[in-house]
Amino acid sequence: MNIENFRLLQKYSPDLKIREIKNDKLTINVIYFESICDSNTVNNFILRSINENTIKSINDLKNKITNGNIKEI
Repeated sequence: MNIENFRLLQKYSPDLKIREIKNDKLTINVIYFESICDSNTVNNFILRSINENTIKSINDLKNKITNGNIKEI
């Protein structure tokens, strides 16, 4: 499955959120269901780290979110 498939799914599931974040090193798409995940938590914990350039690779993200479900697509 690729990011375009997720974008198509948004038509049928309005609580499916996709946030694309780019920093100097990479582009990360954070995909989550708003009905399950708190948007403030996603914004404060994940997106802020990416924007602050503390995440330089997918491994950095995996190390930061130790109990999250991270898949590279």
